[in-house]
Amino acid sequence: GSQRIHKAGLDGKVTVFAENTGGADGMCFGPDGRLYACCTRDRAIAAWDVSTGEKKIITGDVDVNDCVVAHSGHFYFTDHRNRQIYHVTPDGTKDVFSKGQLEFPNGIELSPDQTLLYVADTRGRFVWSWQLQPDGKPAHGQRYFHLHEKDDGQGSGADGLALDTEGRLYV
Repeated sequence: GSQRIHKAGLDGKVTVFAENTGGADGMCFGPDGRLYACCTRDRAIAAWDVSTGEKKIITGDVDVNDCVVAHSGHFYFTDHRNRQIYHVTPDGTKDVFSKGQLEFPNGIELSPDQTLLYVADTRGRFVWSWQLQPDGKPAHGQRYFHLHEKDDGQGSGADGLALDTEGRLYV
């Protein structure tokens, strides 16, 4: 695959924003305006300054898939290879808060009020939710929304998540 991130301008023109991205996938914008990406080939999470294009590694030595950054600066990402979900504090402290609960943790997103963290289970039947504590740590993980599977039972296939301003979850 390509090692580029493209940018679509307001004028409709597409330009190359970054090259040699380390396998950038699962991208999101943070409250600081930077573009965060899970760099699957580099096994790292990086952030790009959108005005200068400068890249900074946020955390490394991880199998990454998808990510989200809270307004508080806390960072959350999925690692489907090892069936784990991580929390990274603003100072860079990294811990696993879910291991093995989900078959294939994938898409990850926050509720509009930043009180809940949602994670899609590609091989399971549910989107899971965690309550975010005042210190940013997720707690009380539970099945949140039932995803109806095909009759062959191969899993939901759920991947990316999005929410609208009213809090409706799109899978």
